[in-house]
Amino acid sequence: MNMSDLKENLLYLVFLVVIVAASTSSCEKEVSSLVVDPNHKVKPEYNTPFKLSISQRAFFRKDELTVQFLGVTEDSRCPQGATCIWQGEVKVSLSLATENQQSDEITLVLGTQPDQAKQVFDGFLVELEKVTPVPVEGKEMDADDYKITLRVIRMDTSCTPIVIDQEKAASASSDPFDFKSVSVEGDCLQIEVSYGGGCDGADFELITGGEVMESYPPQMRIALLLDDQDDCKALVTKNLSYDISALRQQNSEVILHLTDWDTPISFK
Repeated sequence: MNMSDLKENLLYLVFLVVIVAASTSSCEKEVSSLVVDPNHKVKPEYNTPFKLSISQRAFFRKDELTVQFLGVTEDSRCPQGATCIWQGEVKVSLSLATENQQSDEITLVLGTQPDQAKQVFDGFLVELEKVTPVPVEGKEMDADDYKITLRVIRMDTSCTPIVIDQEKAASASSDPFDFKSVSVEGDCLQIEVSYGGGCDGADFELITGGEVMESYPPQMRIALLLDDQDDCKALVTKNLSYDISALRQQNSEVILHLTDWDTPISFK
């Protein structure tokens, strides 16, 4: 081999070393970019699903609202590959805080009762939509692997929030009244009613069990209840306003069926 060939081979080897080093560096950067930094704050929009890893925070700058995923406290979901008589549930612990309210720890449960997956905090509805990964039969879960999908809704403070309570809705009863009109304005359901009264002691409440019917568009049942402790018998007309933003479905309208009101209500 002459000197010219030796130099050519040496330059080729140097070129290969540079290419391998660059590729290795690129792969390391790609892998490191996939590592979740728990100190990194997610900055989502209201009414838009977002994901959090263990210890990660979401920050809503407009209202100084912070939501932190503390961890999964219980996971009894049926593992993949197993046959179960109950689908189970998963419990998630969150820390919430605003500039108006001190940090508070809450637990949301994703399972058979939809109302347990939602909770109101200082004018915000926090809803748990998904917890991953799902348990696998014969495989031990690592607590640090959990990720959750949440949605936060900024509620309309000018309206009374609808009550989401499956047990209460199932056994609810009402004193008599009549509907005069029902309409949707923004996130508020406007209801005009008439009833016998005129003195203090008549309380209305809009309630739902939270169950969503499997149809397109999805449908839900709601009910307006009157607890009438008013001893007067004059005919009273009253305008009521309820925040129904908690019933909004992702990327779809929802049809609301109000008990004793014949016309279905479309809400987007």
